[in-house]
Amino acid sequence: AVNVVSAEDYSLCLRTKEAVETRIDIPKSISAPVKNGAQIGIMEIYQNGKCIAQIPLVADKDYEEAGFTQRLKDFVSNWK
Repeated sequence: AVNVVSAEDYSLCLRTKEAVETRIDIPKSISAPVKNGAQIGIMEIYQNGKCIAQIPLVADKDYEEAGFTQRLKDFVSNWK
């Protein structure tokens, strides 16, 4: 699993009861290796149905390709 964080801070002033919606678009699977700061996806912020911001989502650290032991742990933990 790759943890993602926003590449930048974003703030927005809202009036009481004003609705904001966020949509996050990241792939279901990501191939290693992944470098710290590599863009993985995007978060879109909507206000009144209009996209007002797009913020890149990036890897929080370097991720190396998993070895046999890690792959076995992942396989077993996903077995349901």
